[in-house]
Amino acid sequence: MLAGGGHTHALLLRRWIMRPRLKPEAVAVLLVNRTSTALYSGMVPGLVAGLYPREACAIDLRDLCRRAGVTFLQAEITGVDPEGQLLQLADRPPLRFDALSLNVGCQTRWRDSSSSALQLVKPLEPFLGWLEQRLQHRNHQPLRIRGGGAAAVELAMALRVR
Repeated sequence: MLAGGGHTHALLLRRWIMRPRLKPEAVAVLLVNRTSTALYSGMVPGLVAGLYPREACAIDLRDLCRRAGVTFLQAEITGVDPEGQLLQLADRPPLRFDALSLNVGCQTRWRDSSSSALQLVKPLEPFLGWLEQRLQHRNHQPLRIRGGGAAAVELAMALRVR
């Protein structure tokens, strides 16, 4: 079971496509992800800045799975029961696994994320949807970015360019 369509799982699928003998034989492999594409995070600042279209930054997980001989399931992962060997999914029964690899990315946690003035960046898809709506409505109110790491600085510069 490959839980999540992060970069590591995408690279593993690509490796199996390029070298099929490396894929475990006689084993059913399933990749579960909430969307059929994964954004390449290294290109997100360029996407936010308007330098790339979204399609240029998206990894097609469904196609990678098809080419690697892996089953793809689009579902929201909500938890893991390691003792019961179950992957818990939203609005679906849990999936049993023999071996599990987690590559689900991260989600920003904030004490009060219910505020309409606060927009979390992770996961990326809802943030990018929020940004597009903001740009379509020509909302030029100043933004404040919490965080001072490399990703925050890149995001600030990308928003400034946009």
